[in-house]
Amino acid sequence: MRKFNLRLIEILHLPIWYLTDFFWMAEIAWAAVALIVPLVVMGGYITYRSASSRVAFLPNCAVFCWIIANTLWMCDDFYPINVIKIAYVIFGIGIFILLYWFIMIFPKLKMKR
Repeated sequence: MRKFNLRLIEILHLPIWYLTDFFWMAEIAWAAVALIVPLVVMGGYITYRSASSRVAFLPNCAVFCWIIANTLWMCDDFYPINVIKIAYVIFGIGIFILLYWFIMIFPKLKMKR
C-alpha cells in the first residue's frame, strides 16, 4: 500500500469534517452521509499512521472515537436507527482515552521551552 503524506491527509481531513457537520446542521442528509466514507477513512488512516508515536496515537484514537460517534449521531438524526446509545459509549471511550493520556503520558513529556 502506498503511504500518503500524513500531514496532507490531516489538512484535507479538516474541511471534510467541517463540511459534514455543516451539511448535518443544514439538514442536507445526502451530502452529509456522502462525506462519511472519506471522513472515516481519513480519520482511520491518520490514527493508523500515528500508531508508532507514543505522543500522537492516543489523542488520534480519541479523535477517531469522536468522528465515529458523531457519524452515528448524525445518521440517527437523519434516519432514526436507534444508535445514539452506541454513540454515547464511543464518546465515553474517547473521553477515557484522553483522560488516560493527560494523566499518564502528558506529564512525562519533555516540553521545549
